[in-house]
Amino acid sequence: MQALDGVPVAARPELWQPYAAGRQAILAAARPVADLEGRFPKDAALIHEGVAQSGRVVADLKYLPIQGRKGVVWTVLLDARTAAPLAFVALDSF
Repeated sequence: MQALDGVPVAARPELWQPYAAGRQAILAAARPVADLEGRFPKDAALIHEGVAQSGRVVADLKYLPIQGRKGVVWTVLLDARTAAPLAFVALDSF
């Protein structure tokens, strides 16, 4: 009901949880970066730049799209074992 009154869900700390508590769900939802390269071959250079910034090889990374304010969408590259965010790519991977 608060959301209907204009209070954003993100402004409700009772819905927050530590990142580590969601790690398994994050890894389950994330996809291999190799799939990202296959879906967006024209953006391969941008993806490879993000991989380089992560300091890891493609096989050690997963990705998730991330929605920001005002319709801004990026892609976060995650460590495939720990789900730690390592790099961001200015790519809408939804």
